[in-house]
Amino acid sequence: MVSTAIMTWVPAEDRPQRSREFAELAGRPNVLLTVSIALSSEYAYYNTGVRFPVVRSLPVQTEVRYRGRRLSHKVFVAPHPQHKMTACMLESFAESNARWFKLQFHYRALADDGFVSDEDLVEMRAGVVLPYGDMSNLQMLLYWIGLPLFAPRDVWRWTARGSAFYTPNFENPDPFGWQDGSHELDFDIGRLQADPAKAVYWTAWFEIVRMPHIRYFNSFGHLLQLLMSISHDELLATSFSMRAQNEQWLSAVSAFWARAWS
Repeated sequence: MVSTAIMTWVPAEDRPQRSREFAELAGRPNVLLTVSIALSSEYAYYNTGVRFPVVRSLPVQTEVRYRGRRLSHKVFVAPHPQHKMTACMLESFAESNARWFKLQFHYRALADDGFVSDEDLVEMRAGVVLPYGDMSNLQMLLYWIGLPLFAPRDVWRWTARGSAFYTPNFENPDPFGWQDGSHELDFDIGRLQADPAKAVYWTAWFEIVRMPHIRYFNSFGHLLQLLMSISHDELLATSFSMRAQNEQWLSAVSAFWARAWS
């Protein structure tokens, strides 16, 4: 399976030769290379001229599903570490307006909040996804169990992690600062060096944009309004649509591997 970061850490001067070698490998009759998300397929084509089939990696081992038996006051927020300011805003607002604002925000694993299990997730009202990269296993898990999801519409495009739209790309052999040990700053690089045209193009391939049945909010206030006003029936209908989409993906993946091994 090919990664999105296929050429990220290859020195710039070696990339043309490595791209030709990779394309030759992919063309061999006994070799099957796949990707799990559309962005990886597009990025591999961008780097090598070869486009690979997208075969989703689904968390089929997870048996729990969104229950929605009542309109819960609990809302799951993911991920937390990369969006501390947003999490702080949500918590501060909830605490300051506790007399009338009844929603409670929970995170996957936080020292003062305990660990949210899969069984806990299915009892939540909804989930808020704050994307920072092309895809996360947690995001796929939330979708697989059918938890209705909310995500920011556009602002994340300028802070997302993705080497393809950091400037420069091919001219910079070390966009994340791995060689000088400064790679812990990679989230800040996006804010400082993201090329607008590249960011718009490449983030259009992110799963948070391509996955159907996700609701999008334009601001902090808009998110709160959506979370408080959505009805129980709307949540159930959304979850049903998500699970139907999961079944389509699972059928497609099963059919692909059946053909590949036949």
